[in-house]
Amino acid sequence: MSSSLTGPRWPSFRFTSVNANGVNLGRITEVERNEGRLELSQQATIRGSGELSRAIARGAIAERIKVEYVLDEGTADERAWSLGVYFSASPTSTYTSRGNASSVEVYDGLLALDEDALPEPLYCPVGMNPITEVLAQLAIVGANRAAVLPTSKTLRSALTFKVGTTRLQVVNALLDAIDYFAIWCDGDGVYRIQPYVEPLMRPVEWRFTDDPDTSIIGDEITVEADTYSVPNRVIGISRTNGEVAPLTAEKTITDTSSPYHHSKLGRWRTEVMQDVEVTDQEDLQKKVDRRLKEASSILRKITLRHGWVPITIDSVVTLDALDITGRFTVINQSIPFDPKGLVTSTLREVKE
Repeated sequence: MSSSLTGPRWPSFRFTSVNANGVNLGRITEVERNEGRLELSQQATIRGSGELSRAIARGAIAERIKVEYVLDEGTADERAWSLGVYFSASPTSTYTSRGNASSVEVYDGLLALDEDALPEPLYCPVGMNPITEVLAQLAIVGANRAAVLPTSKTLRSALTFKVGTTRLQVVNALLDAIDYFAIWCDGDGVYRIQPYVEPLMRPVEWRFTDDPDTSIIGDEITVEADTYSVPNRVIGISRTNGEVAPLTAEKTITDTSSPYHHSKLGRWRTEVMQDVEVTDQEDLQKKVDRRLKEASSILRKITLRHGWVPITIDSVVTLDALDITGRFTVINQSIPFDPKGLVTSTLREVKE
């Protein structure tokens, strides 16, 4: 953990216009720094969005806006972290007797894939490496900066996408077929394409504590337990083109101490995963195992407010504060552009 983020800090937000290659085109000074926010969500179609207040002045409706969190700006000790590169959209002006206000909605680079759709059907044959088509879809929307971890995996069954399917849906379906994360954009606006990694295997990026010397969290933490409709068995059935039999996989709760074990419930609660796109039996079993693990765990969902730190969606953090301890992944964040404001993060517990 950086000591500059656990002690007194003098933060600000910086907004610059950048081109498609991320090259700085100049500072956007018209944005009101104390208003607006970024919203990051694991479940949202476009993972990063937000609003810039008083942002319709010259330069602030640039095609791409880079947002940075800055400490000690303008000094020899300046440090900056990129929070993303955003497309501006939907400028709004409000006129009242007290004066005029303006704002612009912003969305991360996934907007380029989500607002475009297939003008004709797309066929991806058996044996295709999905990464090839993912990169083709990025090229079509002008997304020329991508960080890719390649794979030798290929499609076991053909995929056909109908007219009108968004390019984002195409990309994520192809990545899901090879057990990759859904595509996302990092702080510099680079599209990230990488294999899925179990939360327990990811490094811890921040440790939240209530140590009075280093704590950056607020004085309240909300804890919610999710126990609704927990299955004790998951069955997965792969997608097939009809010419070969589908693969199947099954996973049940084997821990007899679990309140959802068959011996405790006296019945099966079965969840069926239909038409799962996988490349082989191992991939299908991994998805079934992961789904049962996620669905059958009595996990806590934590909401806390804290000073900004360099974590984002899917980051793994630990919490040891107010008698709450555990390992968690970040699933939502709300980041106000008020330098004195606190970030609100929602975390989901990770269990072995």
